[in-house]
Amino acid sequence: MLLARHDTPVGFHLDGVPAVDFDGLHSSMLIEPALANPSVAVSQEQAIATANQNHPWRGEIRQAVLVQLTDKAKDPPERTLAWAVNFDPATIVGWGPPSCGPAGHRCASAYDLFYSLVFVDANSGNFIFGADSGHERAGQDEDSAHKQLRLSVANIDGPPVRVVPFDGADALTLACGEGRQITDGPDLPWHLTVSNAWTGEVMLDHTIEAGTDEDTLLIRRDGVLIGHDGSGGPAPVGCPSP
Repeated sequence: MLLARHDTPVGFHLDGVPAVDFDGLHSSMLIEPALANPSVAVSQEQAIATANQNHPWRGEIRQAVLVQLTDKAKDPPERTLAWAVNFDPATIVGWGPPSCGPAGHRCASAYDLFYSLVFVDANSGNFIFGADSGHERAGQDEDSAHKQLRLSVANIDGPPVRVVPFDGADALTLACGEGRQITDGPDLPWHLTVSNAWTGEVMLDHTIEAGTDEDTLLIRRDGVLIGHDGSGGPAPVGCPSP
């Protein structure tokens, strides 16, 4: 999800991340410091490894801390103890769409990144979601119609799936509990398909049109959700068996 930049309040617990971005008022997600010395099943090192697997730019990590996530979009609100892995934006190269303007025209360093986060469940070890904030530098976008999608995909509690994000793309296989970010596709529209890797059944056949805000794909046991950084539905119920 792409968040607007705000001034960073002094003392906020995630370095470089404005509190207003995750205050539960301006967004549905509330992030608070975890209680002192909580018991967790996933170590900091394991969380960092998972974050690196789900972070497409492989920057250096400036902070990895335990936080309390509360998804206020759910009823009742869902609370999750999580590792927040905070990447140093100064070490990340290539954030933002890989090209702009006419096809093949490179726009190097056209974007400034303010922060980049990955959240990992501190008890299951599953990727939860990623969050980035940045903006395009003035004068760098030659044609605003040539915008490329950054699609976050997470298999929360569904069967193994094969995801083909656009025509001609290689299929991406995701087991239950896995997630990825897809950033290297063509301009929209994208013809997206999701199929059950066990049975071959097509679970979703959908076209993401230009001008929409569909940037999040969630695989659940009962189906597939696509939208914009919203609720993933009910709490996970565990991975299914074949």
